Amino acid sequence: MTSEERYYTKLKAAHLYYYDNFSQKQVADQLNISRPTLNKLLKEARQEGMVKIEINDYRNYSNLIKLERQLCTKFGLRDVKLVDSFIDDSAVIKERISKAAAVYFSSIIRSGMCIGVGWSRLLENMANYMTPVKSITNAEFVTLLGGSGNLDFQINANLLNEKIAKLYYNSSIHNIYAPIFASDPVLYDALMDDKSLKRVMNKMRALDIALIGVGGGDSSSTALMTISVSKDYIKEIQEEHAIGNICARFFDINGNVCVKNLYDKTISIPLEVLKNTPTIVAMASGQDRVKPLIGAARGGYYHILITDEGTARAMLNFENETL
Repeated sequence: MTSEERYYTKLKAAHLYYYDNFSQKQVADQLNISRPTLNKLLKEARQEGMVKIEINDYRNYSNLIKLERQLCTKFGLRDVKLVDSFIDDSAVIKERISKAAAVYFSSIIRSGMCIGVGWSRLLENMANYMTPVKSITNAEFVTLLGGSGNLDFQINANLLNEKIAKLYYNSSIHNIYAPIFASDPVLYDALMDDKSLKRVMNKMRALDIALIGVGGGDSSSTALMTISVSKDYIKEIQEEHAIGNICARFFDINGNVCVKNLYDKTISIPLEVLKNTPTIVAMASGQDRVKPLIGAARGGYYHILITDEGTARAMLNFENETL
């Protein structure tokens, strides 16, 4: 094929493919060339400027998509879904994150899957935006952490788990009927020896998807507000530089497990088990969640992040400042 013939073939291929919406097979058949040759010609057409692809972002989402890709690259994530934060109202932003999380989850759940459900305010609110899906059946829903009896700061993952499970036909529920923290090692061992709790803990090793919140690591975190925290635990949290928690399992800025004394009395999915889940969806928002999200990402505790633009930019800025 001469250079002039190649130019003509390339141009005609571009017209048929981009203007006339022919399939690649139709174009290749009409021009009597192979599919690999067609792909090469179309690639050359773009590289040489013969074809220019323009994306008209009439809703101005390009910056968000670019930011999502930057987060994926920086933290090794599979996917990121951002909501814009042009309205400086944390309540509105969190509502939008919850709604986005509901839509995202509905796009990845399949019949027969085993779903782990953690707890956070965002997760609770996400359930309010979920709608029944008749086509998804026989899913299993597993609570990932125990509950609390503190009237001011209640964690009831079982109720959340049941609320989500009821949306799917013929689903089964695996709840934890135990506190999130055992007061001493003897009680912890007794609880963990319970057959029903053992079954739930074993189910956690067979999850397809885990839905988690990422909380803070100081004494004001919801996980610690659910119990009467001793000064020894507070001291250990400070000394080990705990910056975040997932299902009341604490970690530092590099994702290392810390606060061992509390970790060994916690009834929830262990972080080392969570990491083996094929798809982990995390959601969090706010400046106080920037370090926890970074630590959790470094620890490999989530694959997909749903947050807002402001939190995302703060994560990237923090990483750039500490390099």
